[in-house]
Amino acid sequence: MITLYLKTGCGYCARVLAVVDAYQIPFIEKNISSSAVCDELEAIGGKVQTPFMIDGDVQMYEAHNIVAYLEEKFGAKQSDVHTKPKVHFADGNEVCPT
Repeated sequence: MITLYLKTGCGYCARVLAVVDAYQIPFIEKNISSSAVCDELEAIGGKVQTPFMIDGDVQMYEAHNIVAYLEEKFGAKQSDVHTKPKVHFADGNEVCPT
């Protein structure tokens, strides 16, 4: 399963979430508003930057790279993706609102 490291209010995260929501891709969300998650991201990826995706052995930063990866893996086309992401909640907190 894909793991996404996100930040509340991040427009780039919202773009990735739009693709995930549109194609109903299951994922684990980790919000860096938690200092423990922030430390975890830095230990895994080498820096604190969102969005960051892990899919098995694949790890990447940069929303456009993540979107391209998801489109290729799940057969999505950019023209099919909703342009405005849904509001997404994790642990009772709004993440990357529209």
